[in-house]
Amino acid sequence: MDINEIQSNILDSLLPNPHGRLLLSPRVGKTKLIIELIKRDKPKSILWVTPSAKLAEEDIPNEFDKWKAKRYKKRLTTVTYASLNKITGHYSWIILDEDQCVTENALSTLFDKSLTYQNIIGMTGTDTTHADKQFLYSRLNLSVLVEYDINTAVSDQILSDYHIYVVDIPLDANKNILVKTKAGKTFYTSELNTYNYYNNKVETIKLYGGNMKRAALMRMKVIHKSNSKASVVKWLGAHLKGRSLIFAPTIKQIESITSNVYHSKTNKDAYNAFQENKINTLGLVESGGIGHTFTNLNNIILMQVDSDGTGRSTQKICRALLAEKDKFASIYIMRLVGTQDVNWVNSTLSSFDESKVSFLTLNDLIEHVKNQSSDL
Repeated sequence: MDINEIQSNILDSLLPNPHGRLLLSPRVGKTKLIIELIKRDKPKSILWVTPSAKLAEEDIPNEFDKWKAKRYKKRLTTVTYASLNKITGHYSWIILDEDQCVTENALSTLFDKSLTYQNIIGMTGTDTTHADKQFLYSRLNLSVLVEYDINTAVSDQILSDYHIYVVDIPLDANKNILVKTKAGKTFYTSELNTYNYYNNKVETIKLYGGNMKRAALMRMKVIHKSNSKASVVKWLGAHLKGRSLIFAPTIKQIESITSNVYHSKTNKDAYNAFQENKINTLGLVESGGIGHTFTNLNNIILMQVDSDGTGRSTQKICRALLAEKDKFASIYIMRLVGTQDVNWVNSTLSSFDESKVSFLTLNDLIEHVKNQSSDL
């Protein structure tokens, strides 16, 4: 089944002026599908809400040109989620693009009725599991109209086949982290001790109360800043065959892992060089994780995933799943054993076929890399 047939089947399943959510795998062509729906049903006015200014100001209007819908641009208003609460009046259709980005504040004018509509279409390739988001959908009466998930897209060869390798990494017990107290004293501690300290705080607060948000945040920072993870990622990026994207939680970390980086504080030189096949490794933080297409990509290395409540981790993985001839993607996810990291990784894996997931120790990883195919 090709992409045009899939899109046609989805369109045929939707009643005129549909109201609800479309949960469609990345690479299915959500924007084109909505534009075809607009051409079919001819709404008098359209408010298209996007996560970023670039999408609102450039990409979405350009898509109307690309898919022969220029005449509907006169009916089109684009806005970001950050500015949606400034929009009032009436629109025939409201499109919530990447609807996992909705917040109560963004939707405030919808709830107070200063922004009205005939129907709303939400769409995303990565559904959110967050209860607060699901509550917002229910307030807008947005039920799921169509669901076409990642594994179906792989089966239909819309996405490349893949395998996910979860690399289990122990917390470092060596006391090599310098700590300065408020009293001016210093001492050395380890990743393991630091994690246990904040994890014990979280568990104590669960029982007796206290500032859970701060304790959980500090525990999360220990995981995100793990030098144990960073050293494995750096080694893996240097030894994998083929072309790789590496995602790290912070700019400092990704710059310690590779010199070819693209993030909010760089120009696009490394990004362009990677896209032109002049370099084989590109380091990223968040930029490049959503809405970017990478060809001839063999590997994704994720130093950190989150609970995937807004689909950010799944979106990063899907950068490697562009369907190409004889393409097979390898995804490597780092996981600190015995920590909250295990829960976050498991949550991300829930979107993927469990038969395509393997768990590796560090020794397993070394052996796996040695046995990699040399003909990538």
